[in-house]
Amino acid sequence: MTSTIEYLEFNCWFDYKQLKQIEKECLYSPLFYSSINNTTWRLQIDRLHPTKLGIYLTLIDGAPCTLYSYTLSMITNTKPSLLIFINKCTQQRIFPSNNFSWGFENFCTRRELKYERHLICNPKTKLINVRCTMNIEILTSNSIIDDHRLATDLFHTRSLEQWIEFLKQNNHLSELTNRVNQEIEKQFKLTSL
Repeated sequence: MTSTIEYLEFNCWFDYKQLKQIEKECLYSPLFYSSINNTTWRLQIDRLHPTKLGIYLTLIDGAPCTLYSYTLSMITNTKPSLLIFINKCTQQRIFPSNNFSWGFENFCTRRELKYERHLICNPKTKLINVRCTMNIEILTSNSIIDDHRLATDLFHTRSLEQWIEFLKQNNHLSELTNRVNQEIEKQFKLTSL
């Protein structure tokens, strides 16, 4: 089995007035679907804290999924446009289940948002553009020889949920399928005790 890294980018628009309010409810972006690995994503902005904003990337559908890195930033309305408030995670992040989130609790301060509003807020629409870029791991099987290696030497490198998802696209791997079924049976026996 090999893994390739695919680059994905999407932009979301948020209303500046809503962004600067202190509220319990998060602001949610529209859903973004990626045909690269059949996943659906959304951004959410936490406005509860009085001095800072948090922005989180949430996997809505397609779990489990692994990101090698991701970046959240805002885009200026200047020509040419620039990135501002760049928050980058370079550690591998696993989204083990749907509706799981990773992000930045302190994306920017409310003071920074206010000082830079002339750069980030579109003067006509009063919208702010938030960009998300990701490097997604895509697992692929090379040959039938992989079947044995996946079921033995490499089995510990992924979670059971990831192997189940992998087998949905690679159902010809009989040895790996047997190993996954054995692990499911073990877990079932442990939970039924």
